[in-house]
Amino acid sequence: MLKVLPENATVFYHIVSRELARRIRNGNPMLEVLLFFLAGIAAGAGLRRKTTVLRIVSRLTDWTVGFMLFVLGVSIGLNDTIIANLPSLGLEGLVLCLGAIVGSLLAVGPIQGWFFREKE
Repeated sequence: MLKVLPENATVFYHIVSRELARRIRNGNPMLEVLLFFLAGIAAGAGLRRKTTVLRIVSRLTDWTVGFMLFVLGVSIGLNDTIIANLPSLGLEGLVLCLGAIVGSLLAVGPIQGWFFREKE
């Protein structure tokens, strides 16, 4: 037996779909990000068993992260305020940065062993 949606659920669906269409038309950037994210999840779920795709996606991810770090460095280099205040950041900034890097590297070993154990 088919269950028909109550009247208020149908009205709610039409209101939500109209609002979603309006936001897409008006170019809501957060909604676009969310839709790309959901599309990526759906594509990843469908291609999960393909080892070639996994290898390609892994390499693309590495290159994308590298490119994003490069662009971040360029934007910092173009910012006159940051460049002018670089000497005043001094040794303390360098020590904090190196401490974060060393701490992250030291934490990777135990955490990697914990999450990626060989199955017995």
